[in-house]
Amino acid sequence: MIGFDVLTLLGGLTTGIATGVAGNAVYAGLSKTKLLLPITDHRKRSLTKNWRGSFIMPEENGKFEEVEISLHLEVKGKSILGSGSYSNTTLSLKGGFFRDDYFYLNYENSDKAIFQRGMMIFYWPNNPVEIKGKFLGIRRVKDRIAAGDIVLRVK
Repeated sequence: MIGFDVLTLLGGLTTGIATGVAGNAVYAGLSKTKLLLPITDHRKRSLTKNWRGSFIMPEENGKFEEVEISLHLEVKGKSILGSGSYSNTTLSLKGGFFRDDYFYLNYENSDKAIFQRGMMIFYWPNNPVEIKGKFLGIRRVKDRIAAGDIVLRVK
C-alpha cells in the first residue's frame, strides 16, 4: 500500500501543475486582450482627415532626400481608403488596422501603366495630430526598392 506521505506529495504535485497550467492560460488570455479590443469610432474619425508631411528617401550615394507628401484618408468600417500625392506622382491607398495603435496603407501608382507599389506602417498614438511610420516599396523612377521614414501631420 501507498503511504499517506506519498499520497500527500502526489496531491500537492498535481495541484501545483494544474495551478501553473491554469495561471499560464489566464496570463496568455489577458496579454492578448488588447488585440481583441475594437478600434473606437472616435479614433476612426480622427484618422479621417487630410494629412501633410514628408518622407526621407535614402539615395545611392549615402545622402537622403526629403520629399513632401499629402494624403487624404477615410475610414470605412475596418478599412482605410485614400489618395496621396508627392512630386508628380498620385497614389491610391488601401489599408486597415493591425490594432488600435497601428495601421497600414498599401499604395500603388494611380496610373496603372506605372509599376509602383509599396506599404506604409504607422504608429498611431493617442494624440493623432502627428503620425510616424516606415515605408517600403518600389521606386517608380529608378526601378529599385526604397525604404525610409515618413511623418504626417494634420493639415
